[in-house]
Parts: sequence; structure tokens; C-alpha cells
Amino acid sequence: MTVNVVEGAAEGGAEGTAQAAAATRRDERATDRRRIAEGLHELRTPLATIRGSLETLRTAGSDLPASIRDDLLALALRNAIRLGSRLDTLADAERMHEPATWLRPVRHSLAQIVQRTTSDCADLLAEHALVVDVPDDLQVSVDAEALVHVLSTLLDNATRHSPPGTTVRVGATRLADLARVEVRDDGPGISPEQLPQVFAALHGDSGPVDPVASLGLGVVRRFVEASGGAVHLRVRPDEGTTVRFTLPLAAGG
Repeated sequence: MTVNVVEGAAEGGAEGTAQAAAATRRDERATDRRRIAEGLHELRTPLATIRGSLETLRTAGSDLPASIRDDLLALALRNAIRLGSRLDTLADAERMHEPATWLRPVRHSLAQIVQRTTSDCADLLAEHALVVDVPDDLQVSVDAEALVHVLSTLLDNATRHSPPGTTVRVGATRLADLARVEVRDDGPGISPEQLPQVFAALHGDSGPVDPVASLGLGVVRRFVEASGGAVHLRVRPDEGTTVRFTLPLAAGG
């Protein structure tokens, strides 16, 4: 079974539609504020892992085999990267409600942004195989820092929800005047029971138990919509999850 969840920018123009959209934004902001408060508590898990690894290295490091010391350092580093990504999500959750006030889209090489992101996330991806297929000639009009965060969020989700040793893929293709980007994992996919929660997160409603993951999906959606694109979630149970989104090509790109 394949399930597609499609979420794009809202259309409208009539007064009733505008009022409904404003009410939706207010509800989303209230939901996000609640999730931010909850998410601060969820940061204890990666922080505890970092602390535990470092305390073990401090107290018993000289007595441990080198392979175990390396594993503890790698574990601490992965969780530090994940903690940083989640802090970025909490910081961006509120300001993404007013993206026009801070997004600064300019011409960028999509391949270079993907390369920068995967390099930053190298330790996060250490237990997965990474396949990147992004043409060098795709030039997009985006805020580079925001796009790096969006891609980091999706890579974080992919590595957390797929077993070590599986493949995470980042690809992009040209689609008329848009670039279509996708991040795909080979994990178990999203079960039918979980799908309504993920769909709710894309809408900004109450969603997954993990409030930061839910906030992250909301940040992804709002960034893509503010950039003139749309988000598509493709789910194949037992065959992984694909998040696809579109971005406008730069003039001549």
C-alpha cells in the first residue's frame, strides 16, 4: 500500500477564506507554543546520552578498549548534532509564522547547499549509507540557512526512523520552473495508525507524541510554502518514507 499526503500552499482570496486562514494561523501558533514547552523537556534524552558517554570516558576511559572509546565519542557527537538540530527547530518554530520578515531568498546552487548539509550531518549519518543525486546545474532562489535547517531536520528524521546500515537518499530533479527535492529512507515506513499524526503535524494540528519532530515538520512545511513550493509525503509501509518538496528555480537556473 502506498499512501500519499500532499500539503501545499493555501489558495483563496475571498474574505471568508482569508478569515479562515487567519484563524488557522492563530491555532497553529498556539499549538506550536505548547509544543515548544513540551519539546524543551524532550531535549533531556540526547543531553543525558551525551552526559553519560562523557562521564564514562572521564571515569573509565583509560581502561576501555579503543573501539569502545571511539563508539562512546561517536554516540556523544551524534546526539550533540541531534540536540543542536532540535534547538534550531525550537528557535525557528515561532519565527516561521512570519517568514517574510526574515527569509532572504537569493540565488544558490542546490548541490552546494546539499553538500554543505550532508557534511554538517556526517556524524549523524555515520551508521547509514548516504546516496546523493543532485545535478550541479540546479540553481534555486532560497534562503540558504533556512534550507540547510530543513534538510538537516529531514536527515535527522530519516536516521532516527530507519535502522543502522540502511540507506538514506537525497535527490533532486528539474520540474518545469521548479526543483523537486526528496529525502528518502529505507526504514519501516509510517504505519496506518501513525499516518494521521504525521498528517496533523503537516497541518499544524495536534500530532505525534514527539513534539520536536512535529514542530520540525511544521517548520519544513512553512519554509517550503513561504518559498513558493509544496510538500509531499509518500509512505510505503515496510519500504520507507519519502519527503518531497519543490522550490522555485532562480532566473536562468
